[in-house]
This record gives sequence, C-alpha cells and structure tokens, in this order.
Amino acid sequence: MCSSTFIQRQYAEQMGLNTSSVDLLTQIIQRMAEEISRAFEMQNNIVQTFLETSRQNIKRLNENTTMYTEWQKKFIDFNMNNVQKTK
Repeated sequence: MCSSTFIQRQYAEQMGLNTSSVDLLTQIIQRMAEEISRAFEMQNNIVQTFLETSRQNIKRLNENTTMYTEWQKKFIDFNMNNVQKTK
C-alpha cells in the first residue's frame, strides 16, 4: 500500500519534474505540525495546572471560612455565657 504523496511523487518524477522542493515542503509541514501539537499540549498542561490550582485555592478558602465561622460561633457563645453569668 502506497501513500498518496508517494504515488504523486512517482508520477511527477516520471514526468521529469524536480521533487526535491516537495520533500523540503513536506519536512516543513511536518515540523510545523509537530510544533503546533507541542504548543497545544503545553497550552493544555497550563490550563490543567490553572484549574487544579484554582480547585485547591477554593478548597482552602472553604476550609478557612468554615474555621472562621466556627471560631466566631465559639466567641459569641463564650460572650453570651459571660453576659448570663453577670446577670
């Protein structure tokens, strides 16, 4: 089984056309495709890192808010007990 590029190159060579520029162009396109693929992979990794960091920050914010709320409740309870004792 032959690729369409290979068949086209054979046909062009049989017609006497120079195919060296096609090889160069093919290499350039392959390199561009590889670089684009790497760029998408890097972008994907950046987005995943951003989302994971955001998730951890939201989790910590939730934990801190819960701790603050519990502390505030204990503080209010303590003050209410002191007010009742002074009456």
